[in-house]
Amino acid sequence: MQADAAKLFHPITAETERQAATQAKEIRKITHAIQHLPADIAEEANFAKVLEEQQKAIQDAPPPAAPHMVIDPDLDLDVETIRLYKFKPPSELDLNDVDLIASIIEDTKVINTAHLGVKKRRKGITDIE
Repeated sequence: MQADAAKLFHPITAETERQAATQAKEIRKITHAIQHLPADIAEEANFAKVLEEQQKAIQDAPPPAAPHMVIDPDLDLDVETIRLYKFKPPSELDLNDVDLIASIIEDTKVINTAHLGVKKRRKGITDIE
């Protein structure tokens, strides 16, 4: 009868022993990893290597380009209306031409003074600044 019981319970005990062996193997792996973890962290945290590589990369890098800004001078402007009145939109102006810019400023002052003067005269103010 004992032989029959051994036959009957052999698959259960074999499975239990296999699970116990697997758990023991996993525990050994985890224990080994925990024991060697500080050394692995210290090796990964060796920033001297990273610092050397960065300094070398910075030295080997080409110098940065001169900073510049790109602006759309016609943004939010009614360019067609500007052209209709025979003016050039800002994108077509040569900002290096100092005389042109000065004449635009003077013309604008004359136009503003004339318009402001008309408005002031209508209000009864005759003194134009």
